Amino acid sequence: HEVPFRAFVISLENGQTVTIEHPENIAFEPGENGSQDFYVLTGRLHFYSSFAAVTSIALLDQLTQTWLPILAATKIPNVA
Repeated sequence: HEVPFRAFVISLENGQTVTIEHPENIAFEPGENGSQDFYVLTGRLHFYSSFAAVTSIALLDQLTQTWLPILAATKIPNVA
C-alpha cells in the first residue's frame, strides 16, 4: 500500500499491459484464502485476469514519466 498512490502497469504473459492509475481501478480478494484472480475497471476498460498470468509490474516515475520495473518473475508470489 503506497501513499500517495503511484500509477503502475501490469504486464501479462500474452503481451497485454494494463495501467492502474488509481487504487480503486483494481480489485482482488487478498489473504491466505484469497482468489488468484483480479479485476480492472478504468474508463471503458473492464478487464479480468489471474495473477498467474502476470509477468512483470512497473511503477511510473513521476520525475521522468518512465516505467521503472519493480517485479519481473516467471510466477508472481501469492498476494496474501
